[in-house]
Amino acid sequence: DRNYDARMSPMGQSVFFEVDHLATFTVTHEETHNPEAGVAKLSTMANTSGIWTMKCILAIERNHLIIKEKGTESMLDCFPLPNIYNPFAITKSEKCDVYNNLVVLSVIDNTKRDNQPQMHIFLAGSIPAQDIVDEILNAKAGRPPTSRFNNQLIPPPPSQPAPEPPSFMTAKSSFIAATPDRTLGSSLSGANILKNENSERDGQLLNHCFDDIEKFVARLQKAAESYKELERLKKDKGGKEKRGRQEMEDKLTMSALPPKPQDFVDIFQKFKLSFNLL
Repeated sequence: DRNYDARMSPMGQSVFFEVDHLATFTVTHEETHNPEAGVAKLSTMANTSGIWTMKCILAIERNHLIIKEKGTESMLDCFPLPNIYNPFAITKSEKCDVYNNLVVLSVIDNTKRDNQPQMHIFLAGSIPAQDIVDEILNAKAGRPPTSRFNNQLIPPPPSQPAPEPPSFMTAKSSFIAATPDRTLGSSLSGANILKNENSERDGQLLNHCFDDIEKFVARLQKAAESYKELERLKKDKGGKEKRGRQEMEDKLTMSALPPKPQDFVDIFQKFKLSFNLL
């Protein structure tokens, strides 16, 4: 994969940022001016259905903002810049805050009858979120990308083909002859450290998956219990007065709603990921 932390295209017309997509949801027109409302919804998702992140490339071009999947570079979304409203950067003084260094932007397509805004939230990672927002605002205003990214241009492809690699036995003999024992020991030590770090990362990811699966199962159990209680209440004609009975039925009806189909897909993917990590 290319390293896309912050890159400008060779022609200087586009700038790329590596981000983590956290969530996309529908908001009101008023909420597009309040990024904290989006963060509140994000927090609710984290505590209920969980958040499924995706590593993406945010490409800010002259007329469009394009979101690509990192690795495959397949295009996920393409938004005309005039459709992007109120990009915000959310930064917190406490670096350990979970919802820190976020890019929040809303997309409104005024050509559609149902032009309900969609809010997108990204984690900016190693690049300050405000830098990404500034580049979006520059592009919307027709200004070129900021010059500080010029020293990180993507190099052009080499003009000459790569040299033929040496044969395996020659390379192996040269390596052994030129490498003292202490270097081999150091390499093995570094490999062990890297292996331990990968194991620790996989363990943390597995724990997150288990937590989300447990929350999802708890949601299903609660919905099933509420449904049974609702059915029992409907069969029981006596008891509480009509108004109190209706309020209880309304609460149970909301609580008995099953998760959305996309939530089932997400949790199935986490099951698959968990099995791969085990």
